[in-house]
Amino acid sequence: MAMRRLRRILWGLVPLAAIAGAASWWLAPERTVRIIEDATAVSVGGPFTMIDHRGRTVSERTLLGSHALIYFGYTACPDVCPTELGRMAAAIDALPEALAARVRPVFVTVDPERDTVAVLSDYVAAFHPRMLGLTGTPEQVNVIKRRYHVYSRALDREEDGFYFVDHSTVLILMGPDGRFVELLRPQLSVDEMAARLRARLG
Repeated sequence: MAMRRLRRILWGLVPLAAIAGAASWWLAPERTVRIIEDATAVSVGGPFTMIDHRGRTVSERTLLGSHALIYFGYTACPDVCPTELGRMAAAIDALPEALAARVRPVFVTVDPERDTVAVLSDYVAAFHPRMLGLTGTPEQVNVIKRRYHVYSRALDREEDGFYFVDHSTVLILMGPDGRFVELLRPQLSVDEMAARLRARLG
């Protein structure tokens, strides 16, 4: 019951968050935009060690064998992250079943302080049954961010201790061989993302 309620709440946020998400994208720091734009010209991906949402140690080898659609964010994100994860799940589910099974949705936290294994477990389950959630130590998270050329920065804490995290907003598609395939930017609709995935999957 609790999980169904969480799913309804998160999906209820998607229409409203789409507006805020688009605004956040265009207002993002230039550094974020440069990193995303430059990612097509550099090596994306590589060795990492993280902990998944079930407490298991995983590495880049865990993602081999199927396409991986990767998003970096954090569970306390009020708008952009639930919007993008909802769009990710919808794009995968829009594919024929045989093709959808060949794409693994992956959520990587940029906020390991708050995103524990238990928190991630509940969070990713609310979006897609096959979504893999990754967390780790701050150093492990920094390593995977560098591998994928992702920017993030924790903002000042509020009086109650809460803080936002500014971060790159993009979906990264990796191939079954672990090589970079394509960036799917927030401007794409769900149908356009599904079409891109379908074309890549053949």
